[in-house]
Amino acid sequence: EGESQWACRRMPFMDELQRLVSERSEELTENGRLIAMYFLGCWGAHLISSVVSSALVPSYTSSVNKDTNKPTPRTMKEKIVWDMNMVSLVASAAMFALYFKTFLELFWNQSDVEQRWAGTTIWSMHAINLHIACTIYEATTYVLSGKELQFYLHHVVVIGNCSYMLVTGRGHLWCSWLGLVEGTNVPLCSLTFLGSTSFKGGLLYTLSGVMLWISYVVLRVISAPAAMYYIYLDSQNHPGSAWISKDPEFNTGWYVFVYASGAFLWGLSMYWFYLITKGLLKAIGVIKKKKTP
Repeated sequence: EGESQWACRRMPFMDELQRLVSERSEELTENGRLIAMYFLGCWGAHLISSVVSSALVPSYTSSVNKDTNKPTPRTMKEKIVWDMNMVSLVASAAMFALYFKTFLELFWNQSDVEQRWAGTTIWSMHAINLHIACTIYEATTYVLSGKELQFYLHHVVVIGNCSYMLVTGRGHLWCSWLGLVEGTNVPLCSLTFLGSTSFKGGLLYTLSGVMLWISYVVLRVISAPAAMYYIYLDSQNHPGSAWISKDPEFNTGWYVFVYASGAFLWGLSMYWFYLITKGLLKAIGVIKKKKTP
């Protein structure tokens, strides 16, 4: 009887999901094709990075051991992380550009609340599909390189948020606005790459660290909460337009998910921001580095 009651409670949500999938089958099929294409593209770029780096970058095959100051061959896991960083740098730059273009069109350059919720652009469609594909690609590299659990949780939440927008065809602005955080990955990947080469500690390395800190403040500390605040404002001031689905249960589920996931991702970002700030302060000499015995 308990299982029967649970099934009854969840049916409205599932019915709405099935309705959306049925009504938007052509769009969702195209989305699936784009995701598969971008996923294969990421792995293609991964292989290209591996071949080019092996041929042209000595640091790809070996690194200097901090204790012995002698070259040490890189492990396969380290090479996978290297190639993933190169792919993510390019993909994140592309996503940021596409998301920013959508942000300008659906928010900055217009004030129609209906457009904020129902508006879509060619830029947002490709950005969201690329985002999902890159997230799946990165998750597969995590399996191969042994990343911690928090990174998987982050990616599951990202795919969940993007999937809501693709299934309903609404809310592309919010996905794009929140997706601007991808801009922080460009200096992050640059910093990681330079830190694996002889450029570590140089001018480019320092500039990448500074740009990472600035981008974090603008895109994660300030911009992401601002997007969540505007979602809340529209839900209170324009309930007739501020919806993802007309089904109350499905719509409420989205609001709960976006607020909960937003809080989780922002909290995770603040932890990373603390580490980044600490590293930057050490680099510029505000905090003294601990001496190794």
